[in-house]
Amino acid sequence: MLYIDMTDAEFCKQRSIAQQYNVPLARFTPISPYGTYTKTQLDMRRKAEILKYSANKSSTQTNNLTKKQSYALLARGSLQTPSQASIQSGSVNCTADRTRPTPTSSSGVPGPIMYLYEDDSVPLYNYSGFNTRTYPEAVPTDNVMWKIVGLSDVALTNKTQGNLFYLIISNYVELPKYVFDISVPVGISISGTRNPGVFAANITASIQSMTTTIYYNNSIVTTIQNPEIGNDTGLNIVFDVSNSSPGQFNVTQYLGTLSSSEIQLFTSPIYVYSFLASFSFGLYSDSMAYPNINDLVQEYFGSSGLSVKIIANMSPNTNSSTNCHVSVISGEPASQFDMVNVGGSLAEHQYNTI
Repeated sequence: MLYIDMTDAEFCKQRSIAQQYNVPLARFTPISPYGTYTKTQLDMRRKAEILKYSANKSSTQTNNLTKKQSYALLARGSLQTPSQASIQSGSVNCTADRTRPTPTSSSGVPGPIMYLYEDDSVPLYNYSGFNTRTYPEAVPTDNVMWKIVGLSDVALTNKTQGNLFYLIISNYVELPKYVFDISVPVGISISGTRNPGVFAANITASIQSMTTTIYYNNSIVTTIQNPEIGNDTGLNIVFDVSNSSPGQFNVTQYLGTLSSSEIQLFTSPIYVYSFLASFSFGLYSDSMAYPNINDLVQEYFGSSGLSVKIIANMSPNTNSSTNCHVSVISGEPASQFDMVNVGGSLAEHQYNTI
């Protein structure tokens, strides 16, 4: 196992990877009314609200007086009351005054003269709402020891390497080293163009091995080579094109899981590990006329042959086939597959200290 030297450059690269998969906290995002209302309408609505000097929205009381303050004004004769004739005639009605344009010079507002009015149909936007808005008093904490980021449906050709997982260690990790097992759900994708003719042979595609390489940035921490799997594991697919029509065919089929175990890793906070894997697979046939599989493939599918890819971290319920018959030789039916984490599973099973 590689001993990791955390230089500034290494740390910055680790942090860059972790930030790509960081889930930020929820932000307060009010819905903007711009587009429905103009800036002039929204500004006027705020001006009208501010000039009310409402006690529950400002730090000083002016228009909203206490009972004692109102009685003092009444005793001093400072309150203007409508005439008896106006009261008797019922002509006192000030409800429309709010929407009636009034010059700022009549309202004691300094600056260039403009007309003020209040339109309740315009929402009050970007105005102090400290009495109605609520925010959490404490930032919620996520005290998991590590986060697993799985990349789903990674298509790989024979013996090519692809990234399947990120393991991001958090500040809550308890021990400096752990031992992990990984389980990778795998499938296979095959496509080609069937030539005209009658073909009786079946073709078997079989996954042979998996090599798991774990990286810390660009440095290899460890490599785990699975033993040769062979054809008796159930990770095989038999496809038959004898009764299909000439032309394009394709099949995508989940086969099972491949595992690597006893992976020892240092687990200091902020460490980020990348889990890459490569697979080897082979094609076989029961044809007596074409003992060489390459000759059979060329006869069946022309010079372009077959396109075969392993689908690592294959998502469930994505099997499909067109213009061919498929048989899966598997001890783990695809219908029973359940992905533990998005893109596979990574499970710690043993606590070790250095």
